[in-house]
Amino acid sequence: NMGRCSTAINLAKSVADQVGPVLYMEAPSVEVESAEATEQEYLGLLERCHWATLSKKQSTYTWAIRECAWKVDVADTLKLRIVTPDALKVEADPDDPEAIYVVKHRRQRYDPMAQKNDWFWDVWDKVNETITIEDAAGNARNDLLPEGVVYHWPWVLCHAEPTGAVWDSWAM
Repeated sequence: NMGRCSTAINLAKSVADQVGPVLYMEAPSVEVESAEATEQEYLGLLERCHWATLSKKQSTYTWAIRECAWKVDVADTLKLRIVTPDALKVEADPDDPEAIYVVKHRRQRYDPMAQKNDWFWDVWDKVNETITIEDAAGNARNDLLPEGVVYHWPWVLCHAEPTGAVWDSWAM
């Protein structure tokens, strides 16, 4: 008998919080081959975008839900965001699932036509080197793209283990 059922403690989350972050208990070491910036400058850049703290969270997510992604934005400064698979649609080469070529990221944006926040898909297309925005019905809403957006590929997928599929949580 295990006693009364309770939702006061989430044992899976507790274990993930204990096991996940251990990969990032020490500060990162950075080696730079280019003479453009020093190792200290790169370390400072990583510190300003909270890389070490986010890495603990990313490790926990990867350990617990088996998959997640980094979104790396480079504008005025380096910005890192962890995105869970429930907010992504990914298209990849069927012969090489690690070679993703389209990522759709579901996120909220302010819609001036509706005068409220709503859900949209930010779409990165690696083949055509484009960024577009789609509404929930799949209609292009590029009026929501910020001025001067320049295409770059910001996505890095993280897997608990390589399985030969883009997303393959627990299908071992």
